[in-house]
This record gives sequence, structure tokens and C-alpha cells, in this order.
Amino acid sequence: MKRRIPIFIQIFLFFLLFIIVGKGNAYSIKVGEKLIYRATLGGFYIGKGLLQIKQITQIKGKSVYHFISETKSSDFVSLLYPLDDRMESFADVETLYSHQLIIYYQEGYLRKNKIVVDIDLEKGTALTEEKEGKKRKWKKEFSLPLFDTVSLIYWLRLQKLEVGKVFSFSLIEGSKVRKIKIKVIKEEKISILEDTYSAILCSEIDSNNKAKNRDIWFSTTDEHLPLKLQTKISLGTLTLHLINK
Repeated sequence: MKRRIPIFIQIFLFFLLFIIVGKGNAYSIKVGEKLIYRATLGGFYIGKGLLQIKQITQIKGKSVYHFISETKSSDFVSLLYPLDDRMESFADVETLYSHQLIIYYQEGYLRKNKIVVDIDLEKGTALTEEKEGKKRKWKKEFSLPLFDTVSLIYWLRLQKLEVGKVFSFSLIEGSKVRKIKIKVIKEEKISILEDTYSAILCSEIDSNNKAKNRDIWFSTTDEHLPLKLQTKISLGTLTLHLINK
């Protein structure tokens, strides 16, 4: 004969579950989400960008999210200076730590390459290999937590972005692995085309607590949508504004 759980214990377990869930993040990563961006360089329109949660797949027996980031120049700009950058990030479904990063890029008519970064989280090593060009290899060591520039955006979306809070971690950027800090700077209003949004500004900071011209503005909604991304590159300031979800 099966023993039934007393009703008061059932009620207690129900409220315990409710409390646990209530303390979690309201936003959860949703496979299929696709964010489209308007890309400008020095204030001039140059093309479009994309952030996408493509699927959940497997890397070396581990379940990972397959994230995609793209920046592509318009037809007109491509006549002068073709830009076609694509990053495929494979991040652990539980921690969003990077397992693999694949980078395809074309910047100008001469700079074109494919880079693959294979990451061993247990050994704390990242093996980077150029598939074209000089076909070089690098091996770097790191400490956890470890993100790439794509998985980091989704990880930040899951955090409580309280003004003044600082996050520290290792970041993979192609052949480089470095320690960085991201600080939640402030809440402010930003304009995108004809609309105004409430946003939370997060910036990379240096050892002196000064911003380093790499910024992300997240919406103040539960989704923490990355409304605007901005960074300095060799050609000027690259800015991506969210225009479609």
C-alpha cells in the first residue's frame, strides 16, 4: 500500500518551491531568440548586426547553447571596405562558461580568416588555431569563470544589474585570454531612432576603476535586452542599436 504524503507537507513543499522560484531570475534564455541591430561607425550607417540563440547542442558530451553574433556591412559599404564578422559561441547550459568559440572574419579585401578556440574547463587551457593565413596555434591558461565576448552578454542578462556592482572574470578574445572587470555604471535614458528607453549601462573598467570605451546598455525590463553595444576599434567607434526582436 502506497503511503500518501500528508496534506500539510504537500502545502509546505509547494510554498517552498514558490519561494525558490521567486528568488530566481525572471529572465531565462530562450532558444530561437534573434536580435537585429543597426550598425554605425563614427555615426555613419555601415550595415547590420545579429545576436541569436540558435539551439542547444553537444560539445564533447556537454550540453551547450549555440550562440551566434554577426556584423555585416551594407552592399554600398562593402564596395569600399567589406566587413563580415561572425562568431559562434558554444557555452555551457548551466554556467554559460565557454566550451568552444569559432570566429570567421573579413575586414577589408585582404584580412580574412577563421579561428577556432577549443577550451578545456577542467585543465584551464584554451587552444587557439588559425585555419587560414599563417595557420598558427596558441595555448593559453585561464582561471574560472570564463566567458567569450558573446556568452558574456547572455550571462550578464541573467545577473542582478545593481548600480555600482562589479563582475570579474576571464574573457576569451580570439587568441587572447585576459582578466577583465565589468561595472554597472548607472541607469539612464537612451534614444534609438525615434524611441526612448530606460537602460542600465555596463562598462569594462581598468585597474583604476575607469571606463575603457567598451559599453553595453541593457533594458531595465526583466529580459535585460542588450539595447546598445559600443566599442572603439581601429577605424573609430562601432555602435550597434537594437532595431528588431
